Amino acid sequence: MSTKLYVSNLPLSITAEALITQFCKFGCVLSVVLDPVARAERRGALVEMDSRVSAKKAIASLNLTDYEGRLVSVFAVSEPQRWSPATIVGGVFFAAVVALAAFGTLPAAHAQTAQTQPQPQSQPQSARLQSAAAQTAPAVPENATSRRYGGWACNRGYERRGDSCLAVVVPPHAYLSSGGDTWECERLFRKRDGGCEPVRVPANGFADDRSYGPGWRCEQGYLESGETCAAVQVPANAFAVDSSFGSGWRCERGFREKAGVCEAVVVPANAFLDTSGERWTCHRGFVRADQSCVAVKVPANAYLDTAGTDWRCERGFRSDRASCNALQIPSNAHLDYSGNGWECDAHYRKNEQSCEAEPQR
Repeated sequence: MSTKLYVSNLPLSITAEALITQFCKFGCVLSVVLDPVARAERRGALVEMDSRVSAKKAIASLNLTDYEGRLVSVFAVSEPQRWSPATIVGGVFFAAVVALAAFGTLPAAHAQTAQTQPQPQSQPQSARLQSAAAQTAPAVPENATSRRYGGWACNRGYERRGDSCLAVVVPPHAYLSSGGDTWECERLFRKRDGGCEPVRVPANGFADDRSYGPGWRCEQGYLESGETCAAVQVPANAFAVDSSFGSGWRCERGFREKAGVCEAVVVPANAFLDTSGERWTCHRGFVRADQSCVAVKVPANAYLDTAGTDWRCERGFRSDRASCNALQIPSNAHLDYSGNGWECDAHYRKNEQSCEAEPQR
C-alpha cells in the first residue's frame, strides 16, 4: 500500500527530480508534488512511496537532517489525496512548528499568519501533532536500540532480519564476534557446515592461528604436503630454515643453490667470499674480469683510489687517462688546493699560461 510523505523546510530552488533522486534510495517513488505556495522562503512537497516499509526507511534516514543548509522534516500524511487549502495551511503550520523546534522562535509576522489561518475542524491541532510525531519516530522492534541519528540497530547477540531482530545461534566451540551479530570458532576449531569442527593436526605439525582462521603449520624441518607434514630433504652442505610459506633449506656459506643441490663457490686468486657467502669479490687493487681478478695497472706518479679499483695522479701531476704528467707551473704561480692545477701568486693574475703583475693603482 502506497504512503505519502510531507517534506517541509525545503529551499525554493528544489525540484521534483532532486526529491526523486533523494527518496528512491529507500524504495520506489510513485509521485512528487511541490507545494505551489511558498512560506518564509521555504517550500514543502508531497512524496508518494510505494509501500509503508519504504516510507519508514525514508523517515528514519531523512527526518531532521540537513539539506542544502536547511533542517528538513519528513513525516507521513494520510488523506486527502489532492491539495486543498486546508491541507496546505495545515502542512505549512506543522512545518512552522518543526522549524520552531529546530531553529528557535518564529518571526512575529510568520507567527501571526499561522494563527490567522483556519484550522481543520475534523481533528484538534494537538492531536494532529501527536499523530504526526508518532508516525515520524521509527518503530523499534524487540531486542533493538534506537540510533542517535535515526533508525535502529539490533542489540548484541541479535542479527537483523528485515524489520525484526533474531537471536544469533552460536554452535558448540564458538563465541560471538566483536560486532555481536555473528560468531567465530574457538582456537583449535574451524568453521564447517554451520558449525565448528576440531582442527586435525598431523604428525610433525602444531596448531597455529592464521590470518584467515585457526589451522596448523609443520614443525621445523618439515614441509606441508596436502594434509600431512613431509620431512624436508636437505642436501649436502645445506641446513633447514623457516620461511614464510613453510620450512625449507638454504646452502651453507661458501655454497650456492643450483638445481636442488648446493655447489661450492669457486673463488679465484686475489678474491674473497662476500657477506652473503654465495658470491666472491676481488681484493683491493684488483678488478673483476669474467671469472678472475686482474691487477689494476698503476702508472708512475699515481696511487690507488679509495675504492681500490682505479688510480689517481699524485699531487703536482695531471692524468691523461693512461699516465701522469708533471704540471708545468709558470713563474709567480703555485699549486692549487687539489694539487692538479696552479694559481697565480698574490698581486699576479692569470694571462693564458702565465702570471702577469697586476697594474699599480
